[in-house]
Amino acid sequence: MKKKIIIIGLLIAVLALFITSLYFYGLTPVKSESEKVIFRINSGTSTKEIIDNLVSEKIIKSKISSFIYLKVHSNFILKSGTYEL
Repeated sequence: MKKKIIIIGLLIAVLALFITSLYFYGLTPVKSESEKVIFRINSGTSTKEIIDNLVSEKIIKSKISSFIYLKVHSNFILKSGTYEL
């Protein structure tokens, strides 16, 4: 019985580590730091549309990681404008 609990605990820990790694990997930029990209957010654009555009422009890797980041950091606001990334 004790052995089963240890194995289940290890599996949960490995799964948590894997999910955390995917989350942080998804937040890393796709392009190198030396390559500048101009990105525009128009007024009234939804968060989903902004993230979809960032993915299609290959600026970010993961929609899911981006949505999670915005939910966790609820004070982070996406504002309209032109950005050099």
